[in-house]
Amino acid sequence: MSHTILGIVLAVLVSATAHAQVPPPHAYPPSAQERELLERGEISDGQKTGGGVAALVVGFGVGQAIQGRWLERGWIFTAGDLAATAMMVAGPILAFSYDCNAACMHRGEALVIGGSLLSLGLRIWQASDAFVVPARHNARVRELRRRLDVTANGIALRF
Repeated sequence: MSHTILGIVLAVLVSATAHAQVPPPHAYPPSAQERELLERGEISDGQKTGGGVAALVVGFGVGQAIQGRWLERGWIFTAGDLAATAMMVAGPILAFSYDCNAACMHRGEALVIGGSLLSLGLRIWQASDAFVVPARHNARVRELRRRLDVTANGIALRF
């Protein structure tokens, strides 16, 4: 009986000591990346919807720019859509140039087809990115706010 009580007391003491050595998550200051994420805040519903529609209809990274994410991934879509457009414009110019033979005509067709496929692929990618990523971004912001939210004497302190 006394061994059982002694064992329980030791287990409680060891457990309390182990927990006391590890600081709670809010005790760590936020990293530079976390501070930047907090400053950016959540992407609003209007930005999510407007950005998604713009990415689907306009392309060129406009949807990501509306959501404030152009530097993250929107620039890729801008560059890619410009390259695809250049290919689709260069193809007919090459194919209908005055000294174009059959091989030249095929290269022009390949440029138009390649540019069209690149444009289609980029449009699908950027539209899905504009509709899916904001929810992930907002979840990260909320989790970080939850982790850094400290309550002391009934007062919520945020870092």
